This record gives sequence, C-alpha cells and structure tokens, in this order.
Amino acid sequence: MCIVSDGPYGVSGYPGDEVSALTLGGWYAPHIQAWSKYATPQTTLWFWNTELGWATVHPVLVAHGWEYRSCHIWDKGLGHVAGNANTQTLRKFPVVTEVCVQYVRPAVFRVGDATLSMQQWLRHEWRRSGLPLRLSNEACGVQNAAT
Repeated sequence: MCIVSDGPYGVSGYPGDEVSALTLGGWYAPHIQAWSKYATPQTTLWFWNTELGWATVHPVLVAHGWEYRSCHIWDKGLGHVAGNANTQTLRKFPVVTEVCVQYVRPAVFRVGDATLSMQQWLRHEWRRSGLPLRLSNEACGVQNAAT
C-alpha cells in the first residue's frame, strides 16, 4: 500500500551512490517495474531525491503508469550547511533541500479493448443500464453525479 524510495540521488553522496543524476532513470527502471507490478490504485509511492534526480526519474515513473500528485520540499536548514561545508575545499554549496514526491496508481477498467478511467467506466455502466444520466443524481443522492 505504501512504497518509500530514498536513494540513490546521483550526487556521489555515499559509496555506491550514482555519480550523476543522468543515470538515475536507468538505475531506477527495474525497481519501478517491480513496484508497478504489485501496486494497486490504493498504493502511494513517496519518492525521495534531489530536484534533478526526481526530474530525471519522473518520465520513467509516468511510463510505468504512475500518476503525479504533489511535491514536498524539505529544507534541511543552516545546520546542514555548517556540517557539510569545508571552506578550504569548498567547490560548490552543499545540497540543502530534498524533494519527497507523491505518486499514485490510477484506477483503470478494461471494457473490451478499451481502457477507461473510473469516471468513464461509471458513465459506461450507467449508459449500459439504459437509465438516463439525469436520474443518476437521484440514485446517488447528489446534485450532479454525471460530472
């Protein structure tokens, strides 16, 4: 139901981390394929990375049917800078933010050769019942079920 992915980031941050964010799509591809195999519409994926790492992996997630929901930015604060900056060897600023990006698996329905969203499937089933759409409001106890 919940997948939390936290690394690699492609910043050479630890032994075994990818050297560049450019290789992350390939590194994550088999993992995303496995997650996708077992995920359901109830599954949420929390993908932790740098902004560039996420941007690199995002197309792979979308290609495997994951739907983007939101991006949360974690500001690690000044303490992280102070602990990771040696003014004698500093060639770049330390990375002080990470992103935690939420993805879900949309519910899809197969009807014949067609793949339908939940809304499309509900409309299809209502039409199949032979009842006019205007009666769906009354049946569902809402004001505008058709939309």
